[in-house]
Amino acid sequence: MPTWYDETHLAHALNAVKGARRLAEKAPLTHKEGLAYLEEAHGHADELTRRRIFHAVRRHAHLLHAPQSALWKGRPLGLFHPYPDPPELDALVARTELVRRYLAAFGPSTRADIADWSGLRVADFASAVEALEPLRRFRDENGRELLDVQRAALPAADTPAPVRFLPKWDNLLLAHADRRRVLPEELRKAVIAKNGDVTQTFLVNGIVAGS
Repeated sequence: MPTWYDETHLAHALNAVKGARRLAEKAPLTHKEGLAYLEEAHGHADELTRRRIFHAVRRHAHLLHAPQSALWKGRPLGLFHPYPDPPELDALVARTELVRRYLAAFGPSTRADIADWSGLRVADFASAVEALEPLRRFRDENGRELLDVQRAALPAADTPAPVRFLPKWDNLLLAHADRRRVLPEELRKAVIAKNGDVTQTFLVNGIVAGS
């Protein structure tokens, strides 16, 4: 998944993971308390920097939203519980499965589409693409290579598409680098807000026609 922090934030976070984990094991850790810990124990005074470091801390200390703040409407509360460390995963196996599932749902797609959706760099999943070979390959109208899994359904271009209603944040609108294939450019700002929020929409002939 995309991250809000960079390598510098991650480096600072790794120094704070054990301390944050200990705090959360004593009592559920609030977002405010987590930021205060980073300032008091590690000297991070800039709030935006602290927020990004704390994001990385939560991921690497396995601090997950408690039931009280798991819903979007409860997010301002930001209450975090420590969860057991997950089992070790083989990165190649995990990324191969990620790419396979993406292509099964949204292929044929470009490597740029996979990168935009997953938050990974193309180089990060290059080995996963190799592991999935043989893949089907196509070219779009601009000559870009499209990848797809073998034996995936590929309806004819003139196949009728019924009207569909999509909920907020539907993956169809977020799964491709070039969203014009389903979202007309003139509607983009009405559907995707400046803060990244994605409204509920409906499709006519497979294309967003309104909200």
